[in-house]
Amino acid sequence: MSEIRVSDAAPSTIPVLQFAQARIAEIAELQRVVNSNTGLRRAFQTLPKHLRRRAMSHNIHRIPARLRAQALREVLKSTKKALDEQPQVRRGRRMSRNLLAEWALRATLKGWLETHLWHAKRFHMIELWGKRIGLAPTDKGQRAALRQAMHVTAIHDASYIRPLIVRGTTAELLDSIRHICDAESATRVAQAMDGSREVEVMLYRSDRCPFDPLAPGRVIWLPHVTDANAALCIWVHIAAISDITHELNSLTGFNIQAKQLALNRFQITGPRSHDLLYRVLDVESGAGKQTWAKLDALTTTASLRPGVAIALVAKLRKPAPLANTLINRELDETAHATVIDVAVSWPTDIAESDVWLVETARQMESVPLLLVARGPDLVRGFGSGWDVVVPPGAGMRVWTTLAHAGGRAVGMYYLAMVVR
Repeated sequence: MSEIRVSDAAPSTIPVLQFAQARIAEIAELQRVVNSNTGLRRAFQTLPKHLRRRAMSHNIHRIPARLRAQALREVLKSTKKALDEQPQVRRGRRMSRNLLAEWALRATLKGWLETHLWHAKRFHMIELWGKRIGLAPTDKGQRAALRQAMHVTAIHDASYIRPLIVRGTTAELLDSIRHICDAESATRVAQAMDGSREVEVMLYRSDRCPFDPLAPGRVIWLPHVTDANAALCIWVHIAAISDITHELNSLTGFNIQAKQLALNRFQITGPRSHDLLYRVLDVESGAGKQTWAKLDALTTTASLRPGVAIALVAKLRKPAPLANTLINRELDETAHATVIDVAVSWPTDIAESDVWLVETARQMESVPLLLVARGPDLVRGFGSGWDVVVPPGAGMRVWTTLAHAGGRAVGMYYLAMVVR
């Protein structure tokens, strides 16, 4: 092998111009990298150490003019980020507009009912079915709740029972009910087509009765003019509403539409439940105004047929709380006979309410309401009362009025004792 001498492998001189011309691209890339900010360094950090000064990080006038534009952008960016991340002081957080915005956001994320803020101050709260539900009051209330339901009145927010509006022709709606209910319940729903009362049913999977029950429900017909454009409301528990909607939409051969509404439903139980409503409602109008006036002498809703409904438009008033003992009112024979006549022959045109049409009643002074009588479970009328359907936006007003007037609020823990 021949030896390679160094003098033969390397030139003795380097032509600088030709060498730089051949590597001009590499030199330009090196200058770009050196002069550019890669994002990991601030503008003043690109300077040599002998040109850096104190406080360059927040005083751009100490930076050379050629780098001030870049430094100004960095300062503005960091200042905006710091302001966004700066925690708000407590005084600012407690301002009304900030509290309302925070509560609206939390209500959407956590699934609050309209009366959540009232319950959260007085109840142990628990998350059930994607909602925050009051479990039990923070005071000692088991015997007191039972005593209140037996002798005075107890109230419960049952807004986790949601209304499902189903629209279609009368024939389609009746056939769909026959598919998801038993024959006897479907017959009772057909008999209540005038919308004067609510029917309790058990809902099943399509054509699987009695083997695949889904949930109990309540069905009431909405006011309709023609059979071609009818609608009914199915009140069902929020845990089963998706299954019921799926069963209704899966029925072939039917052109029905199911839509969920955000109505409130309050349960008032006890022998003085009717007296409580009479004290808090200043009825102004509504389809059932005259009938409601005739029920002034009604002592207990156990005398009414379970499920009968009455529509009212009323203002809310806050009277003194109810007494803890039942007052024996002396009624004349005429008033007593009037109550009997109304209870026996309940009018069929007094349940036409606007509660189904109101999107929000937050600014409404007079609130449309739908009252549904609930029959007793046991003897002596125990468990009877009224269910009050309230439009969205008015739930808190109605609830606080009922509580101030003497209704004792009960949670899920005591519900089985006082409400069926």
